[in-house]
Amino acid sequence: MAVVVKHNSTADGDPLIDGDDWNANHTITGGGTFRIPKHIETKTLSNDTGYTFSGLNGDTDGEYFVTFDLFVNSNDERAIWLIPGGATASDFDGKDWTENGGVDGDGYGFLIASTTWSKQLMRGAITIHPKTGYRRTSYGTRFAVHGDTSHVIIHSRSVWKDTATNITSLVLGIGASNTMTGVVKLYKMVDLTI
Repeated sequence: MAVVVKHNSTADGDPLIDGDDWNANHTITGGGTFRIPKHIETKTLSNDTGYTFSGLNGDTDGEYFVTFDLFVNSNDERAIWLIPGGATASDFDGKDWTENGGVDGDGYGFLIASTTWSKQLMRGAITIHPKTGYRRTSYGTRFAVHGDTSHVIIHSRSVWKDTATNITSLVLGIGASNTMTGVVKLYKMVDLTI
């Protein structure tokens, strides 16, 4: 479906386009409804162990989209996750997949990343479905880079077994008191009708 916006080039009766014509009526044809991300918050981290995104309402927000560009300052392999405030990590099941096979990711929350190497860069995104009445799920893809030659694409999924608790905050964390540096952006998906 294409959206066409046509500028009325003769808004004031003069066939030349001038400053007044940019305020003229426009014709939009071929519209529809599109899902788009609406920005909630951006957090810049600098050697941080975590952060809390608060003021959320999973039942009304409906779907979260999280992007991240993080460097993990870890000397060993660690997971990075988002977990609803008040939840326990043991209430989550998860899994990572690479071209080398699957890795268990249980007990981490909504898994953002599990580091494959120490001191690596990770870029990617996850989608979280937060509405109550269902097991809440997340899925994502990330690209991990370590040094000049080590890189991998990783897919993950997580399931929160709690079906009743409304998500009002998401706590970003990293394992074993390691730190991360970079940017995490939180969006909620909304319908845009044109």
